This record gives sequence, structure tokens and C-alpha cells, in this order.
Amino acid sequence: GVDELPSPDRNFIPPIDSTKIITDPEDSVSQIVCDRLIVFFKSTPEKVQDDMASFARQFKQQYQGNAYQILYYNSSIGTMYIGVPESERTKVADELPQKIQGIDFLVTTDQILSGMSKPSDPGFSISNYDEYFKLIQAYDAWDITRGSKDVKVAIVDSYFDLSNPEIGERYANPINISTRRVNVLPPAAMPASEEEVGLYCHGSHVAGLAIGGQNNRLGCSGIAPECSWIPIALGNYPWSTIRILEGVLYAVYRGADVINLSVGGISPLMAQLPLGDQVAISQVAGKRGETVWDYIVEIANRNNCIICKASGNESAFMGLDFMNRSDLVINVEAVDNQGIKADFSNFGVVDEVGIHYSAVAAPGVKLWSVSDKRCAPYWLLSGTKVSVKEGFQEMDGTSMAAPVVTGAV
Repeated sequence: GVDELPSPDRNFIPPIDSTKIITDPEDSVSQIVCDRLIVFFKSTPEKVQDDMASFARQFKQQYQGNAYQILYYNSSIGTMYIGVPESERTKVADELPQKIQGIDFLVTTDQILSGMSKPSDPGFSISNYDEYFKLIQAYDAWDITRGSKDVKVAIVDSYFDLSNPEIGERYANPINISTRRVNVLPPAAMPASEEEVGLYCHGSHVAGLAIGGQNNRLGCSGIAPECSWIPIALGNYPWSTIRILEGVLYAVYRGADVINLSVGGISPLMAQLPLGDQVAISQVAGKRGETVWDYIVEIANRNNCIICKASGNESAFMGLDFMNRSDLVINVEAVDNQGIKADFSNFGVVDEVGIHYSAVAAPGVKLWSVSDKRCAPYWLLSGTKVSVKEGFQEMDGTSMAAPVVTGAV
């Protein structure tokens, strides 16, 4: 409650100006917001509000001028978003821990980030959609358990079409991170571009693969069709580190047992480099972000919450994304329905240098799950298989492989 902190009616994550997205000069490859920094407070819940107020006072004393601002803060999870001049970004990030006294916090830049009881669902009558369930022995597993409403699965993703009965049940505590409201539905307008089509459909598809209903005469099935779930929408592009951290921590503090994160941040430029260069860059790039992410993962683990994350689809070394480097996260590669690595999947094992990032692979090719009916014309034009009437489609990606693992967890 000090003057330096935003008033409650103005306290939301401000949208990112696309002209402020630049290539990070520190690693020459990743994309960051040039005039923003993220501060993560390591304070106890009882102390975090006071620490944020103290930080705000000291910040304004140390940095004069309108270019230095506290844009947003969230005392329930310990995050703060600050504005700084582009030319001062690295300097401020380096010196803040020395200049702000008596508070334990971490600082990082905001990086842009770019699923044998046989159910009755119709997807199982199509042999292609049946194969991956057999590959992972889902039918044998379902004879033992299909999950439990006492187990909470959080899906942190774009939007969720909760009007689709495949995913429109068993959910609680929905949140849209960008608006701070409970509406997680895609925008009401028809999608106007291919990018928007993917945005509208992605979260619903991922949720269906992890927790979609079974024996409901719809679609196919999630791996854990009787678990409860938490829909956490990230909203419109561009997604960046601040939204991911907010989404993950929201899930942890709402009691999630497992979190699915089908997002990533590997730039196409990095993916084109020789493998040796990719490995070398991953050893030095994104270290601030890696430090914050490792601490977030520790918080999740302390709360008995496991994070499953898609490794990405650039056919590159997954360690280029700092969120793929933690040993405490299950990073998921994609295979096809025969168990052979998908040609698009990122990978985490480089034996020549003794690096082993990836923990598991799962089916991620032609997986059938929930769509948004408004997206059907685009998918039909692109040759993707869709069911306009029912609101289902097939998609490829490590984004699809991760919720298969999430459901298994």
C-alpha cells in the first residue's frame, strides 16, 4: 500500500508492445522485451507484501525518472514487473541485488516464448488413433485406474473451450492470466489468421489429451479421464516468461498435483545452428531466467507438484530453452505411433558431451482431441483432419506428447 506500487484498479500485466521485442544482445539469439524486467521475491507469504513495498521505495530512490516504473505486482505469488530504459536493462538487472537492501529476490529479463478397458468414444474406432494408446499400454492402465477427482491436473495454455463436454467438466479455479478474470474461453470473434487458429484451439486440444472424458460417446479420451483439472489461460500472443511464471505459481498455490506446460522459447535462428553451437549456447544463454525457473520448480516440488513440459518442435537441442534444463521437470520429446522419434521433436541427449536433459518421450503425431468449431475451415484448408460437428481434430507436436505424460503422472 505505498505510492510506488500500482493501485489495485491498475494492477495487471501490461500488454507487450511488439516494437519492444528485440534479440537479446547477451546471447544474440533469444527474443526478449527490451524495457522490462521480472523480479521474483523469495520472501515468506507473511513478509512478501512488506518486502514488495520496501523494494518499491528503494527502487524509486535509486532510479529517478518516469522510465523506471513498477508496472505490476502480485503479492500472492511474489512476482513483480518493472519498466526500465532499454539502454539500462542489463545494468539494472546486474546491480539491483546490490542496490536494494534487506530483501531476498531474483531478477530476470522477460523472454518471449513461441497426450484393457476400451472406451466407447469414436476415436477408438479409427486404428490410427488407437495405436498410441496401445503403445503406452493405456488400456492396461485403465483397468487399474482412470485417475481420481482428488488429483488436480493444471493445464497452462492458450484458451479452453469449456462448452465442449469433453473438457467442460471436473474443472475448478479457472483463470485468465492476462485479464485476471475467470473467463478462459477463446475470443468471441472468428479467428482472423492461422496464428489465431492455433491460439484458439491449442489449450483445448492439450487439455483433452490429458483429462478429456471417457465413455461419453465423444472424441477419444484423455489419459486421466477422471481427474479434476484447473484451466489456466495465458491469453493472446506474445506469451512471455512473466505469464508462464504466473500461471505455474497459480497452479501450485491452487493445489495442483501436476502441471502441463506445452510452451517453449527456442528461436528458429538457434535451431538452424550446428549442434555443437547449440550446446555451447545453452551453457551460457538465459542464465538469469534459468535461475528464476529453477527456483519456481523448487517451489512446485516443495508443494508436491510435478511439472511436465513440452521440449519444443524445432528438431533442435532442447537445452536452448532455459525452461528445459531442470532435472526436476519432466521434459517430453515426441514419438510417432510406432515409438520412433518424430522428425520435428527437440531432443535432450547429446552423448558426446555427456548431456542428458530429456526424461521421457511420448506419442505426439496425429493425436485426436478437442478443437474449437470456429477453427474448422482453416484446418480443412490445411489438410488437417477435423470433425466440424463434434469439435475435434488431430494435431502433431511435443505439445501433444506432454499432456500424455501429464495424464500418466
